[in-house]
Amino acid sequence: MDDLAEAIRLCTPARTGLQADILAKAYTQRGAVLLLTSTTMRTGGGKGEGVVQALVLGGKSADEVEEMARADFREGKRWGGEVAGEMDVKMNPVRKMCGEIVREAMVRDLRESGVLPPEA
Repeated sequence: MDDLAEAIRLCTPARTGLQADILAKAYTQRGAVLLLTSTTMRTGGGKGEGVVQALVLGGKSADEVEEMARADFREGKRWGGEVAGEMDVKMNPVRKMCGEIVREAMVRDLRESGVLPPEA
């Protein structure tokens, strides 16, 4: 994490295409690490990981860490990172909510048509 933060610091503000590329990659990598960390925090992860997370992230919650990941993916997208752009869209809370609404509507329609058994 320190190396990624240092790369971001050294390349900001980006004045060349190479610096922009480094920023896109550094933000994307840091976002990926933060996303994995938030997932691990939610699932209870392995032994000792909580200590590392507390030291690195200052006791932030899984939701706060996930929001940090989203912010990094947005920055990676801003600097041209395709993967960062895809992750930013995937993690969008409005998209998640819409997906849940569509899923519920599909399940309801499938139950009404008899494809799925009625709810217990």
